[in-house]
Amino acid sequence: MTEISVNEQAHQPVTGENPEISIIVPVYNVEKYLRECLDSIESQTFKDWECIVVDDGSPDGSRSICEEFVARDPRYVLVEQVNGGLSAARNSGLEIARGKYISFIDSDDTVYPQFLERMHEVMVETGADVVQASYEAQYTTYTRERRLVKNQLVIDRHRVIKELMKNHIIPSYMGLKMFRREVIDTPFPVGKLFEDIYAMSRWVRNINKMVLIPDILYIYRQRRGSILNSNYERNRLEYIKSMPDRVKVLRDIDPEAITDKDAELVIWKSYINAAKIIARLTKNPRRCRKAIMKIHEICRDVKLPSVKTLGLKKWIRAYMLRNHPQGFILYMHALYPLNYRKRKANKHLFD
Repeated sequence: MTEISVNEQAHQPVTGENPEISIIVPVYNVEKYLRECLDSIESQTFKDWECIVVDDGSPDGSRSICEEFVARDPRYVLVEQVNGGLSAARNSGLEIARGKYISFIDSDDTVYPQFLERMHEVMVETGADVVQASYEAQYTTYTRERRLVKNQLVIDRHRVIKELMKNHIIPSYMGLKMFRREVIDTPFPVGKLFEDIYAMSRWVRNINKMVLIPDILYIYRQRRGSILNSNYERNRLEYIKSMPDRVKVLRDIDPEAITDKDAELVIWKSYINAAKIIARLTKNPRRCRKAIMKIHEICRDVKLPSVKTLGLKKWIRAYMLRNHPQGFILYMHALYPLNYRKRKANKHLFD
């Protein structure tokens, strides 16, 4: 059990009955954005919730903000622990969560007032095990809607697995989802990055029905300090490690959902995408080359799929990464100035 220390216990809400929904908010060094996050939860139109705020050893003023919300609203629960990372913080929240349904909200993000009400409504009406909303990506000067489906979509476990492999309409982001409590039967992996990928892959075995809704209910703040937007070399190498695990776990659950071709495509896309981001965004040439060479060493002995499987653009990149890593770096450098949307996004990240 993760160490918890607020006078040796968590601040528990005073309400007698279990809440319908437990919201778990891991907190680490986010005093700049935390109040906005917790305000958005307090403003929910659905009222029967508890919010478990896990202070993961924050060195800044996050704890005092958490204590302020706990003092004024008994639905907030404060857990304090020594720093153990995002997975450890979420696991601590799960250990004391009392709700029938579970939502995870990152402490630098916010949700629209109807988030809980709409997600709960769909859960109850459809009998779903998981409901997923669409989201809004928030930058410093603009926002971008990411509507993952056009209309409400109900899918079974077989389809969930296929869509997770595609990583298109079902991204692994926990913040977009509400889970029936029974779905979550394994903890987040402590010490690993991209914990959402590991966890979601395993929880799928408990999902009989998932409902995707087009409603934009979650606001995902794009920050420089996030896992996706920092330490590109280490983080993308960790991402590559998560993909074979996903393939293996999902194939064990439903072998018929994933063909050899599907598996090849997912693994090679992870190599290409990781190497592309490292080549484009790592400013230190030596560190960039070192990381690209690591990916090259991983993939050079892996069978290269056909052009038909990867598509011409990805096949060219895969071929260069596998056979001419330095050329791959130069190629990515040359293409990056042409990608206006990505350059704009990177320029307008929050600090």
